[in-house]
Order: sequence, then C-alpha cells, then structure tokens
Amino acid sequence: MEYNFFMFFNFRLAAMALVVMTVLSSKPAWAYLDPGSGSYLMQIIVAGAITGGTLLTMVWGRLKVRLVKLLKKEQKDNHGEKENKARNRVV
Repeated sequence: MEYNFFMFFNFRLAAMALVVMTVLSSKPAWAYLDPGSGSYLMQIIVAGAITGGTLLTMVWGRLKVRLVKLLKKEQKDNHGEKENKARNRVV
C-alpha cells in the first residue's frame, strides 16, 4: 500500500475538527476526582511512554535495515565499477 498524502491530510483535518468541536461544545463538569484518578492518569502516561519507546525502537530497526541494504548495494555497485575499470586497464 502506497502512502497517500491526501488521505493522511484529510484524516488530520477531520481529527482537528473533532477536537475543536469537542472543546467548544464542552460544559463544565462539577465532578469528584477520587485519589485513584491520579494513579490512573500516571498509568496512562507510563503506558504511553512505553508504547512510544517501543514504536521508536521498531521504526529505528526498520530504518536501520533499509539503510544497511542501501549501503551494501552502493558498496556492491562501487566494487563492481572498480573491477570493471581494472579489467579495462588490463585488456
């Protein structure tokens, strides 16, 4: 599947519109926050950090594999050119 910029852009635009509409239409809530809410919030933050770290590790691994393949291909191409030049000199 190819990356489609316009598909991503439309998704971002829809997400931003949803956030703006939610913020503008919200009303104050006079609710009680118990002590468990703080620990739940901390759990969400830690889970997000771990998920982000895992995502970065996976993306870095894929990027590293692609760079290694690209560099090996360039080395192979350069090595082949050197051999061709050497053969041409001998002949």
